[in-house]
Amino acid sequence: MASGGQSQVVKITISPVPIAAPLCRRLITDALRRWGLEELIDDAQVVVTELVSNAIATSAPDDTDVTLRLHREQGSLVVEVGDQAEAVPVLHQAACYVEYGRALSVVASLSTFWGLRQGVGGKVMWAELPTAA
Repeated sequence: MASGGQSQVVKITISPVPIAAPLCRRLITDALRRWGLEELIDDAQVVVTELVSNAIATSAPDDTDVTLRLHREQGSLVVEVGDQAEAVPVLHQAACYVEYGRALSVVASLSTFWGLRQGVGGKVMWAELPTAA
């Protein structure tokens, strides 16, 4: 973990293995407790799970690493998940009986803002959650 001044940052690179999402949930839970943001744990865990799972799914079959970055500043927590895949997730309405396809809808409903940054070598999906401090 790196921190300084008013901002706080946690970053980790993980392999796209089945235990990746639970490890990321644990990491953000620990970080949010250290930062005194326990009220965000449930929403942040859901957002991280959706973004990490989506990144792992789009990185297959290459099995490239996924990067999780949390950045806290005054008034917000930004969750960023990067991967090296070219595939871009699309926000759409999934039927209630469909098992997949709701990740971005869930992220959008829990976030103040969210989006995608594309660059050479991959993309970063991000979501901003409001904080009280």
